[in-house]
Amino acid sequence: MSRNTMSFALPEAMSDYVSERVRSGEYGNASEYLRDLIRHDQQVQAARRFAN
Repeated sequence: MSRNTMSFALPEAMSDYVSERVRSGEYGNASEYLRDLIRHDQQVQAARRFAN
């Protein structure tokens, strides 16, 4: 699977939150955390489409 790089700005509070999630050890880095959020959103959207 090819990978694309995206760059975006976050407010400091959100950036701090992501950093804390990584520091907690649940995620290896910020990219892993964001990929997990996107996967979750994809699942939610698929469930919504299925429900309609």
